[in-house]
Amino acid sequence: MSYSRLLLDFFRTLDESGITYCVVGRSESLPDVVASDVDIVVSDQDLRKIPEKLHQVCRENNASIAQAIRHDVNATCFVVSWYADCHASPCFIALDVCSDFYGNRRLLMRADDMLAARIRALDSAGRDRGFFIARPEKEFIYYLLKKIDRHAVKKEEAVHLSNVWKSEPTDCLRELEYIWPTHHSMLLESAARNDSWDKVVEALAALSAHLGRASAAVQMKANLTELLRIVDRLTFPTGLHIAFLGPDGSGKSTTIQSVITAIFPLFRRVTKFHLRPRFGDNRKQNEQVTDPHSQPVRGILLSCIKLAYFFLDYTLGWWILVRPILTRSGLVIFDRYYHDILVDNVRYSSRFSPPSFRAP
Repeated sequence: MSYSRLLLDFFRTLDESGITYCVVGRSESLPDVVASDVDIVVSDQDLRKIPEKLHQVCRENNASIAQAIRHDVNATCFVVSWYADCHASPCFIALDVCSDFYGNRRLLMRADDMLAARIRALDSAGRDRGFFIARPEKEFIYYLLKKIDRHAVKKEEAVHLSNVWKSEPTDCLRELEYIWPTHHSMLLESAARNDSWDKVVEALAALSAHLGRASAAVQMKANLTELLRIVDRLTFPTGLHIAFLGPDGSGKSTTIQSVITAIFPLFRRVTKFHLRPRFGDNRKQNEQVTDPHSQPVRGILLSCIKLAYFFLDYTLGWWILVRPILTRSGLVIFDRYYHDILVDNVRYSSRFSPPSFRAP
């Protein structure tokens, strides 16, 4: 199965189900080339239907939803995986589906405004590419609001904004004037028209501040929804914790790198630990003792003290260092873990193997 086939099948399923959608962001290469996440806007009532429809597409294409990260109040990123005939490693595609766009608890743009003005995506020859996109002025203001809300406009993002502006400058200017006063609108117009965004980057804080605060009712709803999202993330982390065990020279480092390469698209970040979390220890994780088996064996008392120290490190380190990474959809890799002490007590200069207990 190809990326384009899965995408087009998903869009076809949405059309057949009566779900109104549009693709936003840099979609010029779709569906043939998927360079990054595919951003899709649907109505608030249709957002809850997306998992079911995506599962249907996955079943039809021998794929699966490998990850689902609810990263904002009304936005979830679904990562679909499958094995292609020509790939030993899994293929991934990220579908970032959202409804109303909130920024800093403010309702910045309604999904219905985007969807009411959607159009078919056409290639340079005027052929239908198989999905809907937002009209240029809606795409421009939506993309611009996202960049201003995040206080960052990268070079390639600025190029996209300028290209969209040039396709419908009059309508894009009307969208600017609806949100910002004249001096800000003219600044943004000049940046888009002249492909020069340096002054806009300098004024991002002022542009964001002018978006104002949400009404009390909207802010209360957003705060409640955000609280529920945080509780869900804390209760069911979307990260993954893997420990690799094995003697020196068994190929752990090579295996770890292969696993990271294979599944990295499922996570927001990768953090590696050696043996233990090292809570409160500022030494680098890659600092290892050379020839550990040649170290003198500790007495029973010192061995018990070290085991107690390790137990505290694993327990506190888990809740303070590891668990927050998992909550933020991170991949945590341990090269060796507590179990290694049970197998090779001499390596850690311990006189006896400890009882089999472990941190959560």
